[in-house]
Amino acid sequence: MISFAIPKKSVSHTAAFHGHCFDYVTEGEPCGQLVRCLSGEIELLGHAGEWIIPSDHMVYIPSDRMFRVRARRAASVQITRFCSREVSWKHDGCWVGEVGEFAQRMLTYAQKWGEDVDASDHQAQCFFVTLGEVVSQ
Repeated sequence: MISFAIPKKSVSHTAAFHGHCFDYVTEGEPCGQLVRCLSGEIELLGHAGEWIIPSDHMVYIPSDRMFRVRARRAASVQITRFCSREVSWKHDGCWVGEVGEFAQRMLTYAQKWGEDVDASDHQAQCFFVTLGEVVSQ
């Protein structure tokens, strides 16, 4: 199991994990994360239970929630990490939903900004604010 955490000075970005098997855990980030299964299926474990997330589905993890993502077979996952409170989450818990065409295009475009995104990148800031607004709806 590999532990990951978002550095305090990080800005919103997207990361992807691919492989035959992986196991990542985080203690809960301050601004929430959007987890998308790109291929295969992933297991999502949280304080309230365990879920199987199939390909082309996503789940929003609200701020400060511990979670673990693992794949026992070949799979890939995309995690969009919000670092500036772009998502105004007004619901209890998480949700899992199919990735529709609009969300698919937005999340694919989000891959443009990885962990090395510059904090002064105005286009990235605007994009993640817009994505955060869409997530809450």
